[in-house]
Amino acid sequence: MSLNPPRQPSGQSRCVFPGCDVPLVREGFVNLEVAHIHAANPSGPRYDPAADRNDPGNLLLICTNHHRLIDQNPITYSAQHLKNLLNAARQEALESERDLPDPEPEREPEPEPEPEPEPLILPGADRPASLFRSAVALWEEHSKNAEEEFWNRLFRSNPALLAPFVSAGPFVLHNKSYLGGKGLGNRGGTVLDFVAQHRGNCTLVEIKTPCTDLMGPRYRNGVHVPSHDLTGAVMQAIVGRHRLLTNLHALQQETPGLQGHAPRQLVIVGNTASLDTEEKRQSFEMYRQNLLNVDVRTYDEIFGVLDDLASQLDGTFNQPQNPE
Repeated sequence: MSLNPPRQPSGQSRCVFPGCDVPLVREGFVNLEVAHIHAANPSGPRYDPAADRNDPGNLLLICTNHHRLIDQNPITYSAQHLKNLLNAARQEALESERDLPDPEPEREPEPEPEPEPEPLILPGADRPASLFRSAVALWEEHSKNAEEEFWNRLFRSNPALLAPFVSAGPFVLHNKSYLGGKGLGNRGGTVLDFVAQHRGNCTLVEIKTPCTDLMGPRYRNGVHVPSHDLTGAVMQAIVGRHRLLTNLHALQQETPGLQGHAPRQLVIVGNTASLDTEEKRQSFEMYRQNLLNVDVRTYDEIFGVLDDLASQLDGTFNQPQNPE
């Protein structure tokens, strides 16, 4: 038929006839017909001149077989009987809709993981003098770089730059080392930027940036307190040493050869150029010289040592003259 379907509850998906489980629409096949409780034609079943033929209360969604059955048996399937079927179908559809779980809110798509940054490998890696010269040139260009990941990437890609400060011999550098879990592989506990694993011992390395403040405000005349970031980096190294010693056995299960009989701690932070008064310079020196087992080096000192080593290695180092 060409009539528009009546407005029924959206939950009705089957014929209104009791016991009929034939879907009205299945896999693209439409088994739906619109039956009229009161026919419009005087000769039709259950004709009522007062009824509005296209009123929603006069229309049934029904399958083809049962449409034929009710129209061929108008006495058995009276108008009241069909209205009862319609009301029952509507009620069932409404209850079905109420029982449906609330739709889950759309989830934000998870962001794609950021790609690993490219290694910052310096030229001359096979020749220490050239490597150190390249590092000094990079320092001179990027001494104002306040991005910690940049400096982490530099040392991670060129571990030989840390050799003069962490070990007198060969070492293995572990990056982003977690010291409270089962190994040095990012599994809980305290995290340090690097652990340099060398024969019989290890060095814990915590880095900040050259732009990190070294000293805070004046405490009293002639005395300045260490900055929040400096003391935080030092405490991170101290706690890292404690975690390493506490969990050494578990760490050794996943990191063969790891030893920590007397772990050293190195903090690379700031630039002495920020110490713009004698009071600050004096307070900084007294602070770091009185730390136990923690070696605090500034970036300009690190690259100054590398510059001197490069000069010694390539024969251009000028020894200070002894006074006669």
